[in-house]
Amino acid sequence: MRIGIIHPGAMGADLGRVLSASHDVMWLANGRSIETRERASTAGFVEAGTLADLVARADAIISICPPRAATEIAREVALIRSDGFLYIDANTIAPGTVRDIAGLFGPDVVVDAALTGAPGADNLTIWVSGARKSEACDLFENTRVACRTVGDDIGQASAFKICAGLRSKVIPAIWATLIEAAATAGPEVEYAVRSHLTDIGYDLDREALRIAERAPKAWRWIGEMEESAKTMRELGLPDGFSDAAAEAYARIAGSR
Repeated sequence: MRIGIIHPGAMGADLGRVLSASHDVMWLANGRSIETRERASTAGFVEAGTLADLVARADAIISICPPRAATEIAREVALIRSDGFLYIDANTIAPGTVRDIAGLFGPDVVVDAALTGAPGADNLTIWVSGARKSEACDLFENTRVACRTVGDDIGQASAFKICAGLRSKVIPAIWATLIEAAATAGPEVEYAVRSHLTDIGYDLDREALRIAERAPKAWRWIGEMEESAKTMRELGLPDGFSDAAAEAYARIAGSR
């Protein structure tokens, strides 16, 4: 099969590298950074001249991009071609957002997908939902990427990813806010907070290091947390955790 990937960052490049063992993987180089070009070249991707070229030739397209760009990219693809292929949306977006994206295409073109794990890791997993979820899983058969189905409906895989993100993204944002609050309150307060946390088994320096390691991706997580807040509103649940996390990541990204 011919598989197009839009746009291959670290995660997309790793998925493409896995897929290239059994499929022809295409990507769009126009406007991409040198780092992205090197990543795609190393992975053995075939360069498509234009988005129209990639969309016309692909049997399946995987969209992996910042959340805020997911709908616009899907709209651009749908204007070129809206049927006769598989569109796998693997972005961290709200169920309502992915349902809107599915509405841009013909029936059963879109597969809702979510990714967990890290690029290159043995635990990299793609979670899928929708009528053609099995076809999406077939792409990763006999690879190190596990494929797990969530359900038959568009939006279920995205809902799963948002729930997972409440743990992996919101809790670190709380730590970041705690650390900043203690430091802002003054050295005496910071010392007391540090001592209390040590007494109950937490290492503030370790948590601060984890936040520093995450900082380069903070800009991307702003959009993820905005989509998380949208999901909470769809479900009739409190959205303040996600909104606050988005603000925390904006502060982290702005401090770099």
